[in-house]
Amino acid sequence: MNPQLFLQRACQFVITLSLLGSPAVTAATPGELDTSFSPNPEIARTVTSFSIIDRHLYPAWVPSAAVYRRLREDGSVDDTWRITAPLQGSIFSVSPSPWGGWVLQAQSRAHLMQRDGTFTQISRAGFSPHGIAPIYTTDDGSWVTMAVDGMTRVRPDGRLDLNARRDSQLRSLAFVKTGGGSISLGANTWNVVVRDTQGRLILGGTFQSVAGEPRIGLARLLPDGQLDRTWNPGPALGLAKTPWADPEELAKLDPLIEVPTEFITAQPTALALGTNDSVLIAIEEATPNGGPDRRLAIVDAQGKVVSTFPDTSLRNPHLMRMQPDGRIFLGGGLMTEWNGTPVGNLIRVEADGTLDPSFQVSLAPAESMVYDFALDDAGRLWISGGFESVNGVARPGLARLHASLPSPVPVTLKPTHRR
Repeated sequence: MNPQLFLQRACQFVITLSLLGSPAVTAATPGELDTSFSPNPEIARTVTSFSIIDRHLYPAWVPSAAVYRRLREDGSVDDTWRITAPLQGSIFSVSPSPWGGWVLQAQSRAHLMQRDGTFTQISRAGFSPHGIAPIYTTDDGSWVTMAVDGMTRVRPDGRLDLNARRDSQLRSLAFVKTGGGSISLGANTWNVVVRDTQGRLILGGTFQSVAGEPRIGLARLLPDGQLDRTWNPGPALGLAKTPWADPEELAKLDPLIEVPTEFITAQPTALALGTNDSVLIAIEEATPNGGPDRRLAIVDAQGKVVSTFPDTSLRNPHLMRMQPDGRIFLGGGLMTEWNGTPVGNLIRVEADGTLDPSFQVSLAPAESMVYDFALDDAGRLWISGGFESVNGVARPGLARLHASLPSPVPVTLKPTHRR
């Protein structure tokens, strides 16, 4: 080929840089209502909890699988998307699998979409004090969930992985909340679970050991069910065994129940995945005289405690999410003040627990509770709750707020051929 012609054609192959899929960065005020999301009020009021996947909203607690729909970014119902799994009853959760399928959990059963598009019924998920335990899928087609005393892992061929249950065996302790009348006798060894980006499960609860190795209240399991022995933040967080419990609370037990002799000093009650596989932990302590008994902690991926601070709100249950810069959204239940400052039922705090005054949201009625919230990669916070308006604009039950800058999207090389 003529060298000049070759050079000419080579120059015609232009490499352009583009940020594919990245939303336009706008200078929105934190807490400002995103008015581009305007769902039908009749639908919005039915949404309590939900998931945000690829900027679509997937509601939970839908009365019937036959009418299950997802919502688009603008709040409209996506009628082109259908669920074909033979589920009956209310849907509790919808989650994606690594191969692009779905896991759907209903009240009495769950279904997993296989690679060929068909659905396979899988056994009923385990239960925790917070509802049905989530089901996770792995790259090899296995699925895992937490049972009362350890992990259940089922291989792609349907065989139960007995090693996973043995390697994740949990042994429980009792927990007595002083002054609160809350007594856990170990019927549920774990309370909460979250999966990180490596497929590891972080557990929080009232257990004292995993697979025979000491782990008080917090543990991380590898995808195959084995204990991750490199991660153990419990002792640094003050989670320990104790022979002491409030005698007045123990006296309230049924006389036929054998009173435990070992207790846990505190229990994790909520977990949220943070940046770089850190984890945000809500901890409830058994303190004397019913004093301040709740705090939040951030633990990094290596198990080091990087921050801990008191939770001075009255909210129960805990809702919390960490945005990419480390700041934390808190909501759920009743909130009236944070470290002495009057607040509403949705706030943002710094990683050290300092209230972030730049994030301001007004919900009406003022006592409206937030039921659920989720962050997306565009830096927006989706919220559901008992409110009728947000920042003075009618948004009954469901809204979206500007929160932070979008998550970075890698620059891609897009070849363009010109004739």
